[in-house]
Amino acid sequence: MKTFLKRFAWLCLSSLGVALPVSAIAFTPMPAAATLTDAFGYQIDEQSYVWMEAPSNKTHLQFPNADDGFVEVTLPFDFPFYENTYSSLYVSTNGLIRFGTGSTSFNNAPIPRLAEPNNFIAVFWDDLAVGGDYNSGKVFAFEDANQFVIEWKDVSRAVDQENFLTFEAVFSPDGTICLQYQSLSGILDEATVGIEDADGVSGLQVLHNEPGAAGWVGSKAICLVRPGPARRVKLLPPYQSGLVNSRQIDFPLGIKNTGDLGDDRYEISALSRAPGWQVQFLAGETLLPDEDHDGKPEIGVAPGATEEITIRALAPSAPPGNYTQIDLTVESTNDLNGRAQAMLQAAVPPRFVQFFADDARGLYLHWIAENTLSESQVEADFTGSAMAMGEGKGGFYPLVWEVNGTGYAALAYQVFSVEGKKLFAQPRMVTTHAENSFIFDREPSVAQSEAGRVGMVWVRNQSFVTEEEFTANIYFLQFDQQGNSIGSPQNITKQSGQPISNLDRYSSPHLCGLQNPEAWLLVWEKTPAASGRREIQSVVIDAAGNAGTVQTLLADAQTSYSQPALVCLEGQQALLLYTEQAGSSNTLKGVLLQQDGALSGPSFAIGQGWRADGVRLENGDVIVAWTDDTRGQTNVRRLQSPSFTPIGEAALELRVPYELRKTENVSITAVSSDSVVVTWKDAEEDDYLYYAFLTVAAQGEGGLEVLTSPMIFYAGAGLFPKVLISACGQGNAPFPPAPLYLPLILRQ
Repeated sequence: MKTFLKRFAWLCLSSLGVALPVSAIAFTPMPAAATLTDAFGYQIDEQSYVWMEAPSNKTHLQFPNADDGFVEVTLPFDFPFYENTYSSLYVSTNGLIRFGTGSTSFNNAPIPRLAEPNNFIAVFWDDLAVGGDYNSGKVFAFEDANQFVIEWKDVSRAVDQENFLTFEAVFSPDGTICLQYQSLSGILDEATVGIEDADGVSGLQVLHNEPGAAGWVGSKAICLVRPGPARRVKLLPPYQSGLVNSRQIDFPLGIKNTGDLGDDRYEISALSRAPGWQVQFLAGETLLPDEDHDGKPEIGVAPGATEEITIRALAPSAPPGNYTQIDLTVESTNDLNGRAQAMLQAAVPPRFVQFFADDARGLYLHWIAENTLSESQVEADFTGSAMAMGEGKGGFYPLVWEVNGTGYAALAYQVFSVEGKKLFAQPRMVTTHAENSFIFDREPSVAQSEAGRVGMVWVRNQSFVTEEEFTANIYFLQFDQQGNSIGSPQNITKQSGQPISNLDRYSSPHLCGLQNPEAWLLVWEKTPAASGRREIQSVVIDAAGNAGTVQTLLADAQTSYSQPALVCLEGQQALLLYTEQAGSSNTLKGVLLQQDGALSGPSFAIGQGWRADGVRLENGDVIVAWTDDTRGQTNVRRLQSPSFTPIGEAALELRVPYELRKTENVSITAVSSDSVVVTWKDAEEDDYLYYAFLTVAAQGEGGLEVLTSPMIFYAGAGLFPKVLISACGQGNAPFPPAPLYLPLILRQ
């Protein structure tokens, strides 16, 4: 079941204020691996194994579903878990116990993690099943000697019904939880074991997707021991980041008293890791008091309560790329061990435009500059799954996106000027289809020519229900400078109706505008029905719309070639980026194409991964960004012209410093002669947009230097946030200053 992240970062727009001095406190990042104790004070303690078997006459729990089901169970005593106390819990078929609400999540995750689910005990969290058609397993809940036990007996993984697992969680009234494992077989290195609090801030990870559980079987109890009463504090959220607006950014912060010793008073301090930045601490618009004049303002918080404050970061007068990490520390004035830390990132951005969709808000353009952040709503209701934006040539940004309806998918179109004005009062439809026509226009890509024309390419799939035939083809259409279509959509591949078993599939179209003479170069991925091995094809279309012969550029009986992307070079050349898959290995490669779309020279390896985007700098070098499929992270590398040799021994990996997640859908754009902005999204929860600002460097990793470290610059809105950007590398573009028109003064 898909889980969703809490919204905890935003592009904050606010006014300037008076800054407090910044205090120097070192920051320790939250650990990503297992530790013996967590921030709350729980500890791992290996104790003697004493298995507690369910009584023979005990009725097992009844789940609504054998797979991904949960049920509420009443506890025989009030049970303390982190800062809260509970009288019941929710038991999942997936080896997960949760407090407050149930969970169907089978996708186990590391601990701690801000994403849902939180507030849990992972006894053996994996994609498990109980009973039904999967196995004869059962789950029992019973008391034994003033303890309470949840036992999973002879359950199995949902995808492996031949290996069985028996394990249990034993609850004591003092808050101690002991995990015991009687028998485990099959795949044992894809589970999570540990505990996590209600906010995903504090947690104790015993094991995550690694071997080790087999060593516990019948030999030891893994006990998670609750600490005694103490002064404690929690910061919510523990990480935030964003781009400044008018040289400032506000971060909302909750200070929660999670201690057991009554009212507490906390001092707040901060360290900026870059010179010139200042920080102030506000309640509303009022500065927090600093009663002892030590530069650390104070705030009182009642037990169990949360006080909301604002951390305001003020940027110095500095060029784009100026960036800081601010390390916050909040500590009890009654006990210095009662402390918590948080990390903030803030940056002065260069000028660029970002095109994205937010499920809760619609389709948007964000206009980002050194001193201003603004947005334009493109469409209030986005129903599609793909979108693309042109490069902004001539000060205009063509946008195209999917529009899903009942039994069809069409394409809509809008153009914005660099001043943020719409060319059309309402979006125009590139294609229109009747309901239940079963025509689906997908995966649009868009490009601009130097003469101001716009080219658009997409995939059309159509099913003929009565004839049980299907078609799949690549379509193309171009528009003039006023946004009017030139002719009708052209079917480039011209595949006729076929039974599904004979249908060649098309996907991942991409195009760019060639010069001298003006033409369009199109590439796409083809999967022939006969071989199932993906190929890459191309075609050149002249300015009049005449298509040349479709060419198969890359095809092999043992290798698949996929996800092509183009970088237009000077004149009639282009660089083709693509993924070569041989076995389980995905290698990102590049090869030059000549003016007729044919290969020009040998291919060369760039890195490991797929879904690349590239941009040409003024000196002819190309910077490529892509997703490393083995690590799930964004990589960047510079290719030196004219041979386009990859620089450095390895690519530069872009990693957000808090809570590492897999990423996807990278876009890159040049914002000066030698610097680029890279944006991409969170692939696990679809909640965040990430940003980094890079410049070329002779000695830097991948031939690049990081000006602004990777950070979140947008987070989805709403209760279940979800954001989307272009999957074809057309999600951002340069944002040059709007032209300044001066009045003409005639002199006598």
